[in-house]
Amino acid sequence: MGFLLFAGRKLQLKARINQLNYRGMQLSQEQQTISAQIAEKQKAINAAKNQVNTQSQQFVLGNILNGLGTNSTVQEMLRAKGLGSCSTQDLQTLLQGGKISAEGQDFQLDASDLSSISGVYQQLQYQSQMQASYASNIINSVLDASSQADLAVLNAKDSQISLELDNNESQLTLLTNEYQQVKKAESSEAQNCTSSYGLA
Repeated sequence: MGFLLFAGRKLQLKARINQLNYRGMQLSQEQQTISAQIAEKQKAINAAKNQVNTQSQQFVLGNILNGLGTNSTVQEMLRAKGLGSCSTQDLQTLLQGGKISAEGQDFQLDASDLSSISGVYQQLQYQSQMQASYASNIINSVLDASSQADLAVLNAKDSQISLELDNNESQLTLLTNEYQQVKKAESSEAQNCTSSYGLA
């Protein structure tokens, strides 16, 4: 009778151990999926922030060039050089020390020309950077708030799965130990039965 009890309990334990092993595999896969989602979300946030930074730099440069293009001091200097109008791209080339061709001749700003507009340039640069910084900070704050909400949900799921995995592992350890004990007891009871009936 004892042998049958041990054999029955062993089968129950084995079935439960198999269930826990399967559940542990499922939880591990779920955790890997969530970890990948967290990494992807963080990657997307960083990409968005990099894009904001790039656009901010482009805004600063464009704003400076537009400001210089409409500034009376710069316009007078260009007219004095014989250049009636200048595109934003040509103005950028001139400010970088390059030459442009317009109205049948080449134009280039010398050191004194660049020095005369440096004050205007610095003022425009400061204003543009302040505006860009203000806008970037607002956008980054919105991105952070949105991403933190999404990441909080994913991190909560990850924590929940970790707890369930720990619990699953604890149950597996207990049941595996019991299974080994029951298996030994079953074997011992089988030997006793064999001896009792003179089959040993």
